[in-house]
Amino acid sequence: MRWRCSASISVRVEPVSAPVFDGPGLPPEDLDPRFAAEWEALIERLYVRARGGMVLGLERMHDVLRELDRPERSLPAVHVAGSNGKGSTAAFLGFILSQPEGERVGLYTSPHLSCLSERFQLISNRGNRSLERGFLLEVFGRIEALAPDYSGLTFFEIVTAAGLLAFAESEVSALVAEAGLGARLDATRVTDARVSVLTQIDLEHCAILGDTLELIAAEKAFVARPERPLFMEAARPSVLEVVKRHARGIDAPVFVAGHDFRSEPQGSSSKHIFCLLERTIDGIELGLRGPHQVRNALLAAQAALAFRPSLTDDEIRRGLYSVTWPGRFEILERPGEPTIVLDGAHNPDGVRTLRVALRGEAALVGRSMHWLSGVLEDKEPSEMFGALCDLATSMTLCTPPTPRALPSEVLMRSLPSGFAGPVEALGPPWEAMDAALSRARADRGFVLVAGSLYLVGALRPRLLRLGWRVRA
Repeated sequence: MRWRCSASISVRVEPVSAPVFDGPGLPPEDLDPRFAAEWEALIERLYVRARGGMVLGLERMHDVLRELDRPERSLPAVHVAGSNGKGSTAAFLGFILSQPEGERVGLYTSPHLSCLSERFQLISNRGNRSLERGFLLEVFGRIEALAPDYSGLTFFEIVTAAGLLAFAESEVSALVAEAGLGARLDATRVTDARVSVLTQIDLEHCAILGDTLELIAAEKAFVARPERPLFMEAARPSVLEVVKRHARGIDAPVFVAGHDFRSEPQGSSSKHIFCLLERTIDGIELGLRGPHQVRNALLAAQAALAFRPSLTDDEIRRGLYSVTWPGRFEILERPGEPTIVLDGAHNPDGVRTLRVALRGEAALVGRSMHWLSGVLEDKEPSEMFGALCDLATSMTLCTPPTPRALPSEVLMRSLPSGFAGPVEALGPPWEAMDAALSRARADRGFVLVAGSLYLVGALRPRLLRLGWRVRA
């Protein structure tokens, strides 16, 4: 097969000497020793591609999928794009669609927290698990046989092609695919999306997607498919118009949360009523914390019902309640130790949403907050810090384990000039965690870890090994 280079957007990152073994976080402890060396070698080859940067475009994906006999065509899909909430919304969708007896749903997300295999989740009404690493090795091997050393393919294209092939061979009844960056030129756009979802849009990847919300919306609007429904989060009028203009051009109906379908609190309880296009469902409880998850769950419930109209009210309730999605406003506790809050907020609007969630968590109100943060180089740390620093007693900064991370001493310059609490810039995340925990022990406060999913992924596995447990 000859690999063609299409006209596309190229973004290069500086090569680094030390490999990142498995993305953020640590190598998996449960790796079968029979293929541990093979898995480690695969990860190194993949991250050589990752260090080469990203080249957006769809032609290479179509080339490799053609050689693989078009696995994506056997996968009826829901495609989810957006800036904030798309991972949580995709997880809600996967768990809802898996509730009918006998259904198996593939959930493809990025990035992973601790291990590459987390990107490929198989969900049924009995729970979820990552695809077996032995099986994934075989799948990646088939792609590499077509393109030695993955020539011409980017990291995300390789992983997406592997996911599509793996889920097709697992004979899932549906695929929920989260876009990586944008939508127009994102590798996940090759999926056969019967329903599309657009979550909250915020300024992100501005050098690639554009430096205004309207330009970013123009890229993400391509999540819509001709003559198939698009369900989207409410947005400012200019953003809505951009999306609707694109949708009109392909005859895709657009339905907006808060206007065409909505949620309501159910009395004084923690339950909700979802007023969907097709029906109204009461008694809804969510398995994820934070008031922001209500809008993600609403989008997911509406999209799931459009995708599979036969879903019952109870199946939708069970899916929304049983969902798990680590590292998203996740509270960890250990007897005698400070509470730790993990959240993947990584842009200004995400941090503002996190602020609301923190102030609504009764067990945290009135306690000092010691913020541990690390941020990637393509983010906006000044505005992120400005949105939450006034709630922090101290700031501890670190460098997440990825070549894309801002060094902590550089990150320190982004703090508001008026922040009066202690500030410390350290290197590795665990050194920073020890410092933040020490401050929290001293005043019976809690530690907030936020700024990047890569940071959460670096810390979470070790915290669990040391005895911290997720609060139910």
